[in-house]
Amino acid sequence: MRRRILALAATATLLAGCGIAPSDVTETGIPAPVAAIPSPKNFLVLYKGSKPYRAPIRLRDPDYDSLLTQLFADRRKGTNTALQDLTFEGSRTTPRNDGGVSPRVEEERPTTLEVYISGGRLTEAATTQIVCTAIRNYDSFLLRVEIKREADDGITVTSEGTYECATDLKATRE
Repeated sequence: MRRRILALAATATLLAGCGIAPSDVTETGIPAPVAAIPSPKNFLVLYKGSKPYRAPIRLRDPDYDSLLTQLFADRRKGTNTALQDLTFEGSRTTPRNDGGVSPRVEEERPTTLEVYISGGRLTEAATTQIVCTAIRNYDSFLLRVEIKREADDGITVTSEGTYECATDLKATRE
């Protein structure tokens, strides 16, 4: 009899002493809601043959300069790029509100990205790579890309045009 009492006491101690404090939460059988936060994914617009496609990448700094630096440097096996003769010199965003009194938050977002390049000829394929990589990665913030060419003197800058990206990954001149 004494053994039974000791066994019962030991079992009760094990069950009660699990380290979890009692709470007022009622078990309903419904799983608790969980928010799934996707990992940040970026991509570059590269070419397989003559067709543009989205090549996934991970960026350490998710900004336009990092994104475009990666685009101009990327040389993946089995893909082509139209940027091999061009050099990325930097970028700058232009806000929607060019000055005024108390702009709304939406108006503070950039709408134009100025991309500065130098070097070779800007082809239609190169334009698509630059414009669609920038716009499709951050399309809720960016509406168009203006490509500007820096001259060899480092002072003169000329516009190559302002572009948008169509849903089929094709740059269209504005």
